[in-house]
Amino acid sequence: PVNLPIQEGFQSPDADPVGLDHAASWLDIWSQQVADVHPPLYYFTLRAWRVIFGDSDAALRSLSIVASLISIAALYAAAEETFDEPTALWAAALLAVSYGSIYLGREVRQYSMLAMWGTLVLAAVARIIKRGPNWPRAIAFTLFVFGMAETHYFFVGACAAVAIYAALWLRGSKRGVILLCLFIAGLMFLCASVPFLPRQLEMMKTISGWLAENPQGHVQRTFLRIAALPVNQMFMIKPKLLWLAPLAGVVLIAPLFWIRRMPNLALWWLWTAGAIGVVAMSDLSKCTTQLGKPQYTVLAIPGIVLLIAFLCRRSRWTRWAIPLIIMIASLRTVWLMDRPDMNAWQNRHHELAAYLGSHVQPGQAIVFLTPRSDQWWSRIMFGLYLHYNAEPTRPVAIDFIPIRPWVADQLAPYPTLWVVTQSNVRASQVMPDRTVVSEQTLPDLCRIAQMRQP
Repeated sequence: PVNLPIQEGFQSPDADPVGLDHAASWLDIWSQQVADVHPPLYYFTLRAWRVIFGDSDAALRSLSIVASLISIAALYAAAEETFDEPTALWAAALLAVSYGSIYLGREVRQYSMLAMWGTLVLAAVARIIKRGPNWPRAIAFTLFVFGMAETHYFFVGACAAVAIYAALWLRGSKRGVILLCLFIAGLMFLCASVPFLPRQLEMMKTISGWLAENPQGHVQRTFLRIAALPVNQMFMIKPKLLWLAPLAGVVLIAPLFWIRRMPNLALWWLWTAGAIGVVAMSDLSKCTTQLGKPQYTVLAIPGIVLLIAFLCRRSRWTRWAIPLIIMIASLRTVWLMDRPDMNAWQNRHHELAAYLGSHVQPGQAIVFLTPRSDQWWSRIMFGLYLHYNAEPTRPVAIDFIPIRPWVADQLAPYPTLWVVTQSNVRASQVMPDRTVVSEQTLPDLCRIAQMRQP
């Protein structure tokens, strides 16, 4: 459920702090942008959606579902304008079953809407290129770009890609209209965001700590994540096969051999490169792992599936077999996303939150540790804790077993730690330099140990 405390009776609906009865005015969404790092368009849209359709799980998630469906239709329209109907059909089908689209389409977050605006921008550009510019197309293109900009700040890479394509590959009125529309949309974005953007940029520097990794070898790992993106966005693979994922980088490189003969392909390749590139630059500058999360490169998914469909259509031996194999693997991912053990844990989130909430004191930190083979486990446990502690007042860390030295250094100033592990893992085994004071097992959920420095 979206709102677990209400769903499980942990809180009464009247006391729900995120209910519309306690909501501030619509104008506060605009004026309170400094409290978040995202633009306000999604929050305005979600507020209107809740007023019309209510706060049920189905109502809240349906906004992302509708946005995902629009993305599929817009991608088909864009691909048909630039290539042919079979390529467009395969691209739309791959988008419909891709892990990234399905995963984000089930969440009450802005990323499906961001993908929707992105595919609409591609469709508008494709129509201007093929049929020529006119007022309705120019206005639609400008509004789509503005919508993308007011949904997430990672729009910059995609817009830069469209500008580069227009400047280098287009001529005459097509080039002028696209560049002018981008300029107008940029001015609209700056007028809407200038009062809040400096403060939000400062916040962005401080909130990405949970995505930080060891600086040693960070550059190499960043390029490996780029190469693995086609796989990571299409489906989940078993940990023991992760070493194969970078081989999918051929999807990002092979289209370069056709760009000279097929100029329209340059738009899609540049779009994919721009959407990935802005995230990669952010990762390299802050030593983070955003490229490993599907939401941050969601704008690249339309380009990735189109490039896959294009490459498969180059040979009669691959035009059917490879897309079908990818679709079957992606559909398997849908089944894995609803694993029974995950859902069983979600129904007991309040036990973990209640225990930590009543035992952890100021000046103490909480650590979620998990083996690399089960890295999703600590994310789920962390999510359980946050569901019942909307404003956690204790420092929280997430790491693998064995704990990495640089994470241990960050935890060293805290004399007392609360270590959350799987039920079959003892804290004394993973942090031998600390003494176990107490240990509590929540059956079939986790083990919680209080540890102190000797």
